[in-house]
Amino acid sequence: MTQSLFYLLEHYRIPPSSVILAGDSCGGALCISTLSHLLHPHPSVSVPHAPHASSASPVLPSPLAGALLLSPWTSFATTAASYRENGTRDALTPSVVRRFRGAFLGGTDALPATREADAWRYAAARGGREEEADPVLVEPVVPWGGRGRGGARGGYWLHATEAPGEWWAGLEDVVSQVMITAGARECFRDDILAFEATLRALKTRDGSGPAIKVGAFLDDAVHAAVVSDFAVGIEPGEQMEEIMTWLKQTFRPRE
Repeated sequence: MTQSLFYLLEHYRIPPSSVILAGDSCGGALCISTLSHLLHPHPSVSVPHAPHASSASPVLPSPLAGALLLSPWTSFATTAASYRENGTRDALTPSVVRRFRGAFLGGTDALPATREADAWRYAAARGGREEEADPVLVEPVVPWGGRGRGGARGGYWLHATEAPGEWWAGLEDVVSQVMITAGARECFRDDILAFEATLRALKTRDGSGPAIKVGAFLDDAVHAAVVSDFAVGIEPGEQMEEIMTWLKQTFRPRE
């Protein structure tokens, strides 16, 4: 995503103030990891350093207009209370989340293959229901390379909820506004709200106020309902109205 962003900025000369990052679920995770990368360029990804870039973001000359995160995947851990509360309610069930997580992380330092295999064996012994797998066998999923800035393979670039506030210091130099949506009946809910709280707590460098404007919308819905509702032809609801209002206030066409 970062390479695509720089293609727009450099090839088409589009100013960052006319760009909004947007994505749902895994796409939201990509948007967040892009913001992380703009703050802390990952050592394995080569990106140009923009002239006159801010000190906080060595690759951007000015902040992006915004980031729209629809039910973003902010943590690979599946121990939040919302997983237990919404495991049989959400369209994206815990077992599906763990399958996606295993496909992406399985066999890495973050989720060794032996640990994942042990979890499956435990579930099979309990009737094949993966939700009953011992969480100790599959958790905690820790950032690759440990804490802080992490190692070359992951760290907080992929674990937004676990990243401390200092990881996001200077975010105002990267993006001006962030809009986050979540459903009260989705498994991701608590992890999303924890990430949102971290962003809301960010202060300006002099501590005088919020570093960026953070909007949030929580409704009685399942994962990324605004996307699935559109796909099956359900009339737009309050969440879509909230998103459209935010987009109209945030987007600035290129002059």
